[in-house]
Amino acid sequence: MITRLKFNNSIAFIALICLSLSMLLSGCQNEVSKEPEKLTEEEPEISQTELDIDKAIEEGYKVWFVKNGDTPDFSKYDDYNTSTAMFQEYETDSIVVATLSDQVEGFKGAFEAGHLTSFDEREIGSETTYFGNVAHRISYHTYRTNSTDSITGRGVNSIQLVKINGKWKIQSILRQVESNNYRLPAKYDSLR
Repeated sequence: MITRLKFNNSIAFIALICLSLSMLLSGCQNEVSKEPEKLTEEEPEISQTELDIDKAIEEGYKVWFVKNGDTPDFSKYDDYNTSTAMFQEYETDSIVVATLSDQVEGFKGAFEAGHLTSFDEREIGSETTYFGNVAHRISYHTYRTNSTDSITGRGVNSIQLVKINGKWKIQSILRQVESNNYRLPAKYDSLR
């Protein structure tokens, strides 16, 4: 009986080893058949919605571009902004609010009076979120006034967009200009 018990234990032991080896080899085989990890990160795929929002923002900035000596042309203004669009600017613990069309009139007036001779505002970075037909864009930007040689200032535009009749349009802009107290992220420091 003792011999038989030793024999059964030996067989059980050998079976356990075979099973363990089989599982180990199976695991190794699965590891070998896996695709190797990629060493470089792929850019995340950009959705058509994000591309459309990017285009709306780019076109929205272009409306404000005026070359030295040119007259501001806002004929396409309504193409990129809603009829109720608002412009707001944070200034020393308060917010100045105007319709975007009033802002356009003030801008034209500055050119007519000679206070502005050129204007170029460009987005240098952004963060976008959207849900359905509503989007929000944090738009880091630089702007140049009366010169193409140096940047006049930098800031952040918080832009809300809505999709109307299949096209993204700007509904509101809330701006804060960079100051000693509020700085753009360090990754934009080369753009001063």
